[in-house]
Amino acid sequence: MKTQGFLHTPFLCSPPARDHEPETTDLFIVAQVGNLRYTSGGLRNTRGTIRGPGLAARAFTLAEVLVAIFMGAVFLTALYGAFTFGFASVKASREDLRATQILTEQMEQLRLQPFSSLQSFTTNIYFDPTDQINGGGGAYYTLTVTTNAPAVSDLVPPGMFQYVYYTDLMRKVTATATWTNGTLLQTRSLQSYVSLHGVQPYVFSPK
Repeated sequence: MKTQGFLHTPFLCSPPARDHEPETTDLFIVAQVGNLRYTSGGLRNTRGTIRGPGLAARAFTLAEVLVAIFMGAVFLTALYGAFTFGFASVKASREDLRATQILTEQMEQLRLQPFSSLQSFTTNIYFDPTDQINGGGGAYYTLTVTTNAPAVSDLVPPGMFQYVYYTDLMRKVTATATWTNGTLLQTRSLQSYVSLHGVQPYVFSPK
């Protein structure tokens, strides 16, 4: 009896059979950390309990995708607006600088002309005259130059005696450049005075 009891002791003390035995399938093991094993079929515990789906089976939900698309659209729209505003600002600055250059150049030419030949006129100038032949040229400027006898208020400071006897010996020259930037009309103006006995006699009739 003792021998029979001794022989049956290991059988009685053996651990109970497991309810969930690990499946014997051919899996490709990617990595293993502790009892967790990353396989081609998912995340599996070495004890046989499946902990969750594999990394390859994970994906974003529809709500997450829609939110990401909305945020991307907002960011791209803002970025496009920033680039558009930047390029428009650079273009406006270049055209304004070119208008100032045209006005200054015209004033320098008028300063050297004889006093008797100062007349009002209107002409057109391109931003880049050399590219005008190829159908380009950039902005199209309309330059208007007016020459009139200055008024007394233009020559006398406020509070002083309002009498000037040399107004017929001077001309008030106003040069105005107008062009279109997009749909906006831009205007720049420059004024100067020309005298009968100015620098032009020394240029055309040096003494």
